[in-house]
Amino acid sequence: MKQIANIPNAENKRVVIIGSGFAGMKLAMELKKEKFQVVVIDKRNYHQFQPLLYQVATAGLEPTAISFPLRKLFQYHKNLIFRIGTLMEVDPDKKQIFTSIGKLSYDYLVIATGARTNFFNMGNIKKHALPLKSPSDAILIRNVILENYEEALNHTSDNCISAYLNIAIVGGGPTGVELAGALAEMKKFILPKDYPDIDFTKMRIFLFESGSALIKNMSPKSSKQAFDYLDKLGVEVRLNTFVSDYDGKIVKLSSGENHMTYTLVWATSIDALAVGLSMSMLQVSIIYPALIIGIVAGLFTITGLHLGKRVARLTWLSTWAEILGGLVLWIIGLNILREKGVFSTIF
Repeated sequence: MKQIANIPNAENKRVVIIGSGFAGMKLAMELKKEKFQVVVIDKRNYHQFQPLLYQVATAGLEPTAISFPLRKLFQYHKNLIFRIGTLMEVDPDKKQIFTSIGKLSYDYLVIATGARTNFFNMGNIKKHALPLKSPSDAILIRNVILENYEEALNHTSDNCISAYLNIAIVGGGPTGVELAGALAEMKKFILPKDYPDIDFTKMRIFLFESGSALIKNMSPKSSKQAFDYLDKLGVEVRLNTFVSDYDGKIVKLSSGENHMTYTLVWATSIDALAVGLSMSMLQVSIIYPALIIGIVAGLFTITGLHLGKRVARLTWLSTWAEILGGLVLWIIGLNILREKGVFSTIF
């Protein structure tokens, strides 16, 4: 495989960061004045603010309002280099990465590739449900909802109309709660004006949560307030409820109940993005426990991995802040790991 083109030989040690989410971007900006050559590789050329994806899905914001060009962020820092590409394999022995645009050597490697939606190997749900992990997902949800309302106007059967109007959300974390609240407010204040020929009393908004409380990562008081607020808005919150199947029209629950809807938003679990690693990676040992942090749309796990005999030192993993009227943003602060052969992963 050829070398990645037009990246100069590093006079200083090279830090390669895979991913430009909260962790990757934060680390790159922290290193902008350090004596490193920093190479950021991501499959997109923008940073997306995932906590506000639900606003895009409900037409409160346009995608450009939560997407920020990486080159604009990096343009004043000569030691920061950005390339669009996808990580395919890591060879820690040779300290090389292999990507869709070529290979590159590194002194320090940070994998901050984020996470993807976990459908728990349920094929029907993966096929028919709508995830919410990117601006394109949010736009699709918006379009599906609006198309279903237009389609509802072409039917006279109450059951058929309700199926087009109803919206089911799976997952009682911050994303599910925020999305359910936004949709309930649209149902009350906006949709009747845009669709005066539709009786929105026939519309039901469901929020299914497998646990015993909403937004369990927050205090019991906050969880109860979220439940009470959604209940007041007319959202039908079902706790201790699992969605077992969905065929594109019928939502089947663990309780045996069935509900009709053409719109099921899957805002529940995530899993790690897979990264191709050479066989020597089987010798990897975890030297730091996972620190799980919530960033509203999902959870990310930070783990230090030891690839050699040296022991890494995580200097700090920082702060939490609650802002935007209860919207929780947990902001990552990372310093570069200064031991050879060590990288951090954000899954």
